[in-house]
Amino acid sequence: MAAVWEVVERVEVAARPGLVWRVVGDMPVIAEMKDRRTIVVEREPHELGWTSFVVPEEGRLEGYWWFRLAPSWNGTEVEHGVRVEQTVIPEDTDELAAIRRAIVETLANVKARAEAPR
Repeated sequence: MAAVWEVVERVEVAARPGLVWRVVGDMPVIAEMKDRRTIVVEREPHELGWTSFVVPEEGRLEGYWWFRLAPSWNGTEVEHGVRVEQTVIPEDTDELAAIRRAIVETLANVKARAEAPR
């Protein structure tokens, strides 16, 4: 039976979903995933999902990554995460912590770009 683990983080962005969607779409990783045709969900401006390796240099742990955007009182709630199904849950907590840090950093960049003065 496969185990499932997720790393999910959220941030509140003081910008409308359409603007946040454009910021997410301009990220180099998104262009790369579109080129590789790994985008599996694209519902503008609410959800973008793709598959790729979580640890590409080791060629393992293929996961489903996503951004989900929802209108909020202050602008947009942005969720970014990854879900991996495998036979065992990784024991390397440093690896999971690194994935979480990368997701948090990505959300911080989306927030900064979307909230930057125009």
